[in-house]
Amino acid sequence: LQGARALLFPSFAEGFGMPMAEALALGVPVIASDLAVYREFAEDVPLYLPPTDLNAWLQAVQAYAASGSPERAAQRERIQTLSLPSWPAHFARVDSLLASLDVAPQSHAVARLQAHCAQLPRTAEVAQGFSRRKESVLRRYWRAMGLFDGAASCVWGAPAHSDDALPSASLSGAVRVEDGFIRSVGLGADLVAPLSWVFDTRGMYFDASQSSDLEWLLANNSYTADQLQRARSLRQSLVVAGVTKYNLGSPAWRRPELSTECGARRHVVLVAGQVETDASIRLGAHAVRTNLQLLQAVRRRCPDAYVVYKPHPDVVAGLRAGGSKSTASLKAHHALADEVIDHGDMAQLLGQVDEVHVITSLTGFEALLRGVPVVVYGAPFYAGWGLTTDVDLPSAVQARRTRTLQLDALVAAALIDYPVYLDPKLDVLITPEQALVVLQQQRSAAVQANSRVRWRRPLLALWAKLQGRY
Repeated sequence: LQGARALLFPSFAEGFGMPMAEALALGVPVIASDLAVYREFAEDVPLYLPPTDLNAWLQAVQAYAASGSPERAAQRERIQTLSLPSWPAHFARVDSLLASLDVAPQSHAVARLQAHCAQLPRTAEVAQGFSRRKESVLRRYWRAMGLFDGAASCVWGAPAHSDDALPSASLSGAVRVEDGFIRSVGLGADLVAPLSWVFDTRGMYFDASQSSDLEWLLANNSYTADQLQRARSLRQSLVVAGVTKYNLGSPAWRRPELSTECGARRHVVLVAGQVETDASIRLGAHAVRTNLQLLQAVRRRCPDAYVVYKPHPDVVAGLRAGGSKSTASLKAHHALADEVIDHGDMAQLLGQVDEVHVITSLTGFEALLRGVPVVVYGAPFYAGWGLTTDVDLPSAVQARRTRTLQLDALVAAALIDYPVYLDPKLDVLITPEQALVVLQQQRSAAVQANSRVRWRRPLLALWAKLQGRY
């Protein structure tokens, strides 16, 4: 290189362009293709030419090869002003770039748990109500959050009977644990790993008898414009992606084209069934406590509507009991509903109905995300904030929920600040936005998973009945 008149670099594509850097470092002029990567570090020092302009290359070679070439002398002067990148300068630029990024702060839920556990004495790990599989998942979450095993006593869900105290009542500082609102592609009862769990230091979001961390956030937190914008973007992404809690990918449902006697489009109401033995019913329902009572209340309220009833997917799969299975009970459900849908895709279904009626179902929250009006007959976490029509909200709940919230504030608390998201393969904490990406990746592999579920569900249902957990 030192004995050359110039370096010719007629590439169509390059990585960094080390030969050019070496030539310029030795003071040797360069004739090169006009690529952005060269201009990034060599600026306007070399002579840049289109790689396909043969005449231009010929003329440049002749000019630079000539003795006493003014073109070569001019470039040598430009080389003197060039400061090639060094390793320290390179990493200084990288550090500056990283510092300028809008990095999301630590998860509110993780900070809350770390502060809670810091006040507790270190004890042997106590996990109540967890299966062996859930205990393993608990340890993964604990490690990802930087907390040691036994950082706090943990209780899964809620007691089996409404007149029992929570099993952790005798454990000082116990943390209640449950699935988050963006969970997985598939049911938890099908042993599908969760993308999110909630860790509540006050109570639990479905227990309306007392406050929870989520209710405290909704009642006290003030969100900035940037935080609300993030929540709005997340909500829109979830809606566009068709994401719900379980994302079962069931067949699509088509809204019937029905008209009233006056010729107006008939109102379509979706009624979301629930597992009647579930803690959210025992601890969040009021006067209406069964699916049959819910359908009766909807019929009284909406006598002319086209009522679509969707049982809970766990009940349809035979993994949980959702009420009486007697012939008379089933006939009563069908008599009150115009249509019963066992396997409809919830995200697609919500996009076609005019209104959703629930007791405490998360379907009500998913409907709010999509701008669908919701009528509530119990006390779910999203009721009482001015976003739903509350038919029978207990006075004690009303006394705690006195604010009127924007929908995006509800989303910020429920989907960003309250849950903890964990990558199920890497065991690292992720944001809800990253969880959405993982969930979409899981969807692409759902065909194989569904084939496993088909033979596994009957075995799980039989086990649940034998264990008295159905």
